[in-house]
Amino acid sequence: YPVGTPVLFQDGELVTSTTDRSIYIISHGEKRPIASRDVFDRLGFKWRNIVVTSPRILDLHPTGEPVTAESNETS
Repeated sequence: YPVGTPVLFQDGELVTSTTDRSIYIISHGEKRPIASRDVFDRLGFKWRNIVVTSPRILDLHPTGEPVTAESNETS
């Protein structure tokens, strides 16, 4: 099989890895950690929508600024 460029997550997707306790939202190609469970819930996210992936795939996305109650702009 030919090797190509990796397929990245789309903006707005919630992701975590099998070895990471943080939940991230993809925004402008970056993974932005969600600061707390409270922030996650206040932004209306659903736990069932989190995609669990490998650390290797998650690391394809650079880490951006955390999403906090004050910085609730996620995309």
